[in-house]
Amino acid sequence: VAALVLRSGFYVTKSSLHVLMEGTPDTINTGEIIKTLKTFKEVINIHDFHIWLVTSGMNALSCHIVVNDKMSIGENETLLKRIEHELNHKNIQHVTIQTETSNNNHSGKLFCDMKGKGEGHLNFFIQFNSILELIHSKIDFYFTVPGF
Repeated sequence: VAALVLRSGFYVTKSSLHVLMEGTPDTINTGEIIKTLKTFKEVINIHDFHIWLVTSGMNALSCHIVVNDKMSIGENETLLKRIEHELNHKNIQHVTIQTETSNNNHSGKLFCDMKGKGEGHLNFFIQFNSILELIHSKIDFYFTVPGF
């Protein structure tokens, strides 16, 4: 019984940490989302791209898109509504997109170009996830209960 409690407790803790650390949802294909954004002819470039899990079953996206300098505010709003509609079909419920012209001062890198600590935050999450996977494999090995 203790083994079952330990095993199920591990899964709950792992899932909770994934939400608290705003991890990318397992059910979302980031490449597919980027392709979806690029299908809109008005989108010239995408950068500062983030997808994370807000709560269980609620996914969020934040990014910047570069559009033509000549687009009106109304055209921008129409584009954003069309993008939000498509992303909702891809299981992204909360969308925040900043539209910019090509005159912005961003690096143009697809994923966030954090200042200061570089990629330290990304390396920490990768290492943390590796540790969780190692623990998960050990728990499965030592506490596998037939029929569960």
